Amino acid sequence: MPGYVYEFAKLYITDTPKALDEISAAIELDAGNPLLYTLRSLALQRLGRFGESLDDLETATRLGPTGWTTPLAGKANVGLYTGNYDDALQYFSKIIETDPNHWYPYNMRGFLWLFKGNLDHAKEDIDKSIELQPTENWPYMWATSIALRQGRLTDAKAYIEDGLKRFPDPDSGDKLSELIAAENANAFTPALSAFWSMNLGQFNKAIQKSETALAVNPYFTDVYLVEGISYCNLGKLPEADMALSKAIASEPTFIVAYLLRAGVRAGMGNAMDALSDFAVVQNSPLAAPMQEYILAAQAGKLNCTNFLTYAP
Repeated sequence: MPGYVYEFAKLYITDTPKALDEISAAIELDAGNPLLYTLRSLALQRLGRFGESLDDLETATRLGPTGWTTPLAGKANVGLYTGNYDDALQYFSKIIETDPNHWYPYNMRGFLWLFKGNLDHAKEDIDKSIELQPTENWPYMWATSIALRQGRLTDAKAYIEDGLKRFPDPDSGDKLSELIAAENANAFTPALSAFWSMNLGQFNKAIQKSETALAVNPYFTDVYLVEGISYCNLGKLPEADMALSKAIASEPTFIVAYLLRAGVRAGMGNAMDALSDFAVVQNSPLAAPMQEYILAAQAGKLNCTNFLTYAP
């Protein structure tokens, strides 16, 4: 049986169907081993066979020890990749109940709260994830995203600085995702790569990764924002305008997108539309906390090329 597990590990990335055969052979020899079912569930997820993966995870839950969170994590991942976000949120909550001292489930639950529009719950979970010393850059993007929606632009800048200092590799999320579902597109990890590539000045790569994410989920507002800022830094203002307009269409209350689009439109000589965007910002609930930034944008000191590095 160990030989089959060894072959599974060796083939998992390069030949997942063959790896699946190997781990299935191991299960035939030791059908009562819950770990083998979790391994097979990973191969099934990589192949897009999510229903079968859930079956194996349920078997692992029934055979495994009380309080074992590995099958819960697998079930949560299925929810993420299939768009069943309520299920994923439920499973991550169960993991936190069992093991409240690990950053990852807080990060994932916080992201899901953010995706559902509950900023207060999202911030609570992401703050906890950062407090628990994450080993990936993920929570820092979501912390930035929440801060931007709440008008805490100074905090957003600080999250980016801390994230870049701790995790200079923008592709770490992609690399980890490859271990889970390389053959099934997901929007989350290319979005992370796009965000950190943008903050490192890799604007063409950020646009490429943004397009990868948006091909999976065309309603991922943050990705349009990244794309817009990246196009702006490349001097492609019409493309930046289009990306930011899509962010606004996806999430009409995302006030930061109006502020950025106002600067882009002013740069294109489209004064009337720029004034219209500034008016939306000034009449929003975020006008007070963002006032210094709004005044700087109106004076031409702040635009989409320095938005995430500007200090009033």
